[in-house]
Amino acid sequence: MPVTSDTALATDIAADANTDAAFSANSSTANPYLAPWLYASMGSQSIAKDDADSIEKNIDIPYLPIKKPAYFPENPNDFQPIGLVPVYRDGTKNGPMIQWVTPLTNRPIFTWHENSNHKNGAHYHIDDIDKGVPSKFHKHFYTYDTVPEPYASIYFWKGYN
Repeated sequence: MPVTSDTALATDIAADANTDAAFSANSSTANPYLAPWLYASMGSQSIAKDDADSIEKNIDIPYLPIKKPAYFPENPNDFQPIGLVPVYRDGTKNGPMIQWVTPLTNRPIFTWHENSNHKNGAHYHIDDIDKGVPSKFHKHFYTYDTVPEPYASIYFWKGYN
């Protein structure tokens, strides 16, 4: 009897089932072809079990230290982004300002305004965020606001002291 495409397909499926059974993730024989990606992903799903096992065996699991968040301080002289140079300017009728600039291009990244004549008071700007936006829509950062990403990781990668 000639082999039809249905018969060949059924034979292929049966052969695949036998291969899958021989190398099942649940079997005691690990499949060397799946190990690099399958078993790694299976391990990531059992973190809680791994933690419980390590407590029972008293094994330390190293964790990366949590970086302290960077924030905008009350005193602008305490604001020290890594790699930027503070430039003190007379500012405008609203008081002095400080810009933290890149030393190679002299481009400001952060700006602090005293803003003594307005109710919103002293505040910081991130110049890239405000670029091309009308001044009435500029984003203001106040004392103890956290520095947003990616600026916190770029300019405060050691953590804020």
